[in-house]
Amino acid sequence: MLQYNYQHTVFEWFIQINLDSIGQVNQRQMVLKNKKIGEILRELREKDSLLLRQVASDMGMDQALLSKMERGERHPSREQIIKFANVFKVDSKSLLIAYLSDKVTGELENDDVALEVLKEAKKKIIRKKNIETTIN
Repeated sequence: MLQYNYQHTVFEWFIQINLDSIGQVNQRQMVLKNKKIGEILRELREKDSLLLRQVASDMGMDQALLSKMERGERHPSREQIIKFANVFKVDSKSLLIAYLSDKVTGELENDDVALEVLKEAKKKIIRKKNIETTIN
């Protein structure tokens, strides 16, 4: 049973307790919620009891670069995110969502109109998807 950690959101805590009780969902996916990509990478590596040098080798990168990514000092590329998903055996879509949300947050976090920008962007994306669907 998961002990409550104040770093977890209430939602994560609730879901984890329920999943632990039925034992049917991969706990790796819980790591991906509401965290920066570097934190997620470190937690995934530590859950697998892997050393930095092991993951860096699997990724074909320098250990120091991976360490900087985990600390948030460097940002992985989209291609690296997909490779990380394969290395850690997690859903690449979930990892991409965390990665892209970090990029968006980094761009908008200090802007007074951030939420309005996101709403407008959502409308534009939906409109574009609808147009593409009608063309195909």
